[in-house]
Amino acid sequence: MASFDNIFTIALLFGLAVAFLTGIVLWNTMTSPELVDTLWSQSSVGAGIQANGQSFYDNLDATYVLIYFALHLGILILAFVLRTHPIVYVASLLIICVMMVLAAPLSNTYGSIETSSVFSEASATLPMTSYIMDKLPVLELLFGFLSATILAGMARSEGLI
Repeated sequence: MASFDNIFTIALLFGLAVAFLTGIVLWNTMTSPELVDTLWSQSSVGAGIQANGQSFYDNLDATYVLIYFALHLGILILAFVLRTHPIVYVASLLIICVMMVLAAPLSNTYGSIETSSVFSEASATLPMTSYIMDKLPVLELLFGFLSATILAGMARSEGLI
């Protein structure tokens, strides 16, 4: 059922946001002035590798937003394709409650992680990711009801209601 996919998406998005923060902290350490000569100046291609890596980490915020909406768009398309029964809407409401129980603590945990002294500088480079993770319960509630409504609407179009 498409509603279950929203639960897995919440966990995936949390893990991805933390991985992006960790990656930026690691990259900032590797490109610190103390290590630039040691790591990137030893070969003729080092500067190019550093520039490509910096370009990747500069685009992580937009990548996260694209992944967020791509996952949810996939769930909504799946909801259109699945054959359903009207009882699925009732089950989806229960799943939405479970989603809120999971999304709120994950959102708060991400907020605690990004404000810690280790990640505070890195989180400043991910403003859209921080916004999505801050509003995660509300956004997931919206997508949960949208997918549940689509599932119930598809049951009606098949003559089940």
